Amino acid sequence: VLDALPAIQRQFVQNFHRVSDIAGVPIRTVASHGDFANRRLGLFNHRLLGEPLRAELGIALEAYDAALNDRLTFRAADCGYPQLWTPGTPLAAVEAGSPVILVLVHPRQWQRAPVSRLRQDVSRLIEGVKYGT
Repeated sequence: VLDALPAIQRQFVQNFHRVSDIAGVPIRTVASHGDFANRRLGLFNHRLLGEPLRAELGIALEAYDAALNDRLTFRAADCGYPQLWTPGTPLAAVEAGSPVILVLVHPRQWQRAPVSRLRQDVSRLIEGVKYGT
């Protein structure tokens, strides 16, 4: 993976510009979302975004930067039914007066497309077997 990092970064730059062009707005933040393959390889996605690349693209903040996360007073992530939120609901954090709240949502958790979800699950299972997880 490290040998391929320059090619991976070039692909990221192309994708970054494409999304920005489609959206019609400059992108200033990104989120390096993890994957079982990253954990298996012991390599975090944010390894892709060194300071030179961030400066080149004008990325001010990555979702897991300490500059953001050190200020959080509550972080919630959605999860599957019946729990819905972990470690608690964003509403409870608001009601408790938590001043800096981050809410992480995964669109997959909220869709009602069982056939599509089954396809995704099977695909992830096959990928997991390939990586030996």
